[in-house]
Amino acid sequence: RLSIICIIDFSSLVNTVGIMDSIKDTRYVTLINLLRDYRKNDSIAQRVLAEKLNVHQSYIAKAEGFERRLDIVELFNWIDALQLNPGKILQEAEMINAASEQATLKHVSKLILDTPAIALIIDSDSNTISDCNQPAVDFYGFPRKRMIGQNLAYLNPNILDKSILPNTPRLALHHDNNRCPKIVEELA
Repeated sequence: RLSIICIIDFSSLVNTVGIMDSIKDTRYVTLINLLRDYRKNDSIAQRVLAEKLNVHQSYIAKAEGFERRLDIVELFNWIDALQLNPGKILQEAEMINAASEQATLKHVSKLILDTPAIALIIDSDSNTISDCNQPAVDFYGFPRKRMIGQNLAYLNPNILDKSILPNTPRLALHHDNNRCPKIVEELA
């Protein structure tokens, strides 16, 4: 019986999480949500903020509802109207995004490592094993701690050679036209 070998390039997943329209980009969403929260916490109505910015209230509603994207000048005007420190706001948004990204990656990693298939998470830059699951430990016969940090060639110099396990399905991470990752099945 052959198992599915799941080799995931985690670094490409990290680099593509949230890449889509800039208005839907997680960094942008976090920043706008943060500004909205500051506005609400200071009990500033959309109408009042709109008056400070010399725009219509619908402009504020559309920006906060992600129907309209703010450019950099509008963003800094908005921050200034709320009497906030731009550096602190950007730093706070970055900290929120970093924590969110870590939580997402931890969740994805757990899903991958909980699979009954042999799963290796690799760093494509160094071709080293970042993590592996118990079926991989059982299959390769090395302790998990010993496998982590090792080059894939440590397990088998030909591990990526598709001729080793003919007709064995493999899961691979590919990117669609929007550079969004998707796991697809390939045949060796």
